[in-house]
Amino acid sequence: MAKRKKHAEKSDATSANVGYEAQLWQMADALRAQQAEAAKLDAAIAANLKELGYGG
Repeated sequence: MAKRKKHAEKSDATSANVGYEAQLWQMADALRAQQAEAAKLDAAIAANLKELGYGG
């Protein structure tokens, strides 16, 4: 029985399989995690500024 590939290769002529798709997915996942953490930090900063009288 043949092993299944993790990601199916595209067969049309407009897409190129250059071998770094998995790395791109990992970087995108890391970016999403960083953006989520940034949103939490932004909320904490805004709350602290509001507590100090610098927020609306």
